[in-house]
Amino acid sequence: MPVSALLLIWAFLTYRRDNKEKSELAKNSYLSAQKKEITTPKFEFQSKTYTFKETFSGTVIDVCDGHIWVKNADGVEKRFKIRDVPFRKGHHIRRYALVQYIKDGAYRTINNALIINDSTNNREITDFSEDVFTPSYFTPVNIILYITLFVSFCVWAFTLNYGQVILSALALIYFLRKITKRNRQKFRAEVHQIANRLDNKELTTIE
Repeated sequence: MPVSALLLIWAFLTYRRDNKEKSELAKNSYLSAQKKEITTPKFEFQSKTYTFKETFSGTVIDVCDGHIWVKNADGVEKRFKIRDVPFRKGHHIRRYALVQYIKDGAYRTINNALIINDSTNNREITDFSEDVFTPSYFTPVNIILYITLFVSFCVWAFTLNYGQVILSALALIYFLRKITKRNRQKFRAEVHQIANRLDNKELTTIE
């Protein structure tokens, strides 16, 4: 191979590496600036930053048919469905969304993540879907494992083979479920901590 071709390849690879480093630096700078802008309590979980964002707060002005009407300080009225936290007329409510900031600067908002009744010191934290607190590859891996398990079982039922494959798939599914359960517990513990720090007092959680 001519020396000029080797030099061109080297220059191309160097250019790609430099561009990648610049891109990573820009992303990290953006993420650092993004984190500095977060003034509410936050925590990090699996390389993602989480915080609560207040979406509405006000006083309950009416309760009827499983719903409440709430008026905020600006006179705006909104209707909400009553969930597990009980409310009466005159109670003060705060509603929060959980915001998930991802490495590349993107974010995801999970509405109605936290509801607080300031008048009774009760709160309700929603049940988050598994994709919030598990790695992104968990879902496709689970799907592949279940397909493998199904196909292996069908083959095994007719040929009495693939028993090892079935056992291996079951073992992997079991370990993935254990990891998911552990992640759920850790994630909810972190969420409870920042919920307490919103107003520096312990609240009773309605499960």
